[in-house]
Amino acid sequence: MEVFKMKTTNSKNKAKAFLGAAFMLLIALIFTACPQKAKPKPEEPPAPPEYTPVAHDKLKEYIQKLPPGDTVHKIEVTGLKKEHLNDSGSGSLRSILHFDLNKKVALKLPKTVEGLTDMSNCFAECENLVSVANIPSGVHEMRGCFEGCIRLKTAPVIPYGVLEMSYCFKGCKNLTSVTLKCGCTPDWFKDTFKDCNALGAGSIKVPKAAYHQFITAEALNKMAVPGTDDEEKKAKFKGLAELNP
Repeated sequence: MEVFKMKTTNSKNKAKAFLGAAFMLLIALIFTACPQKAKPKPEEPPAPPEYTPVAHDKLKEYIQKLPPGDTVHKIEVTGLKKEHLNDSGSGSLRSILHFDLNKKVALKLPKTVEGLTDMSNCFAECENLVSVANIPSGVHEMRGCFEGCIRLKTAPVIPYGVLEMSYCFKGCKNLTSVTLKCGCTPDWFKDTFKDCNALGAGSIKVPKAAYHQFITAEALNKMAVPGTDDEEKKAKFKGLAELNP
């Protein structure tokens, strides 16, 4: 009888141990199956702007403090008035850039500048200018705008409404790419590309609708497109439908 009781007790203990183990296993399976909340990723700091905004009245001081060398300093100029985009006066962009020609700069201009229609000679002889991101809307005249900008590599897209382009890129010996949305009147494109010897085949993109205006013998001669013959000069132009007005 005692032996029977001991066996019964042992059986009950084993059963309890088995049930306890099964219960723990069930709990573990439940927790494993339940999706765990992912830990929130730490917020990344916002990327710095590509161009550093600088007010026009602080631009000269800002450029003075920049280190010289090969670094290109990208600047978004704010607070511009139309008189700042002509070729004279102490407040013009040209005079500010001329003050320190050892600092390479790339500029971004406002989309619009009230009353601005003429950017003639705006950046003439600014040897430290590497690029300009855009031309404000409403501009019609760009005579000599980038003349002598020997470090200019990529020109901004020239808007549809621009008419006068004489001497615009004259002497830009490192210029490799130009995009024009405007048409071509040869008498208003005198020496536009004179001495722009870095321009290669297909580097001057123009509206497909105006392509034939640019490649006439008269236009090629007026614009002073570099090349040994008209065929080589024509090859520098590429007509694109997406540039049509």
